Amino acid sequence: MRNTLFSRCCGLLGGILFIWFFFWVATPFIVARIPAMEHYGNSVERVGITNPGVLYYNDVPVTEEVERMNRDTVRFLPGVKK
Repeated sequence: MRNTLFSRCCGLLGGILFIWFFFWVATPFIVARIPAMEHYGNSVERVGITNPGVLYYNDVPVTEEVERMNRDTVRFLPGVKK
């Protein structure tokens, strides 16, 4: 089967649309329905970090606090009785 320029461009456009849909439509829908992910998102927004990569690749003063919140989210899941 020959890959034409048109079919390759359609594949690229389809991939871009899939990535857009996943990050801006599906992910917020999932996060709103999972309490642990919603807690993580709220804690990151509260300290003002807009790029999650900054937690691991930059020396941000609030990195330790956010890391503690991440660990607490996993350790103390909402709705789980110990």
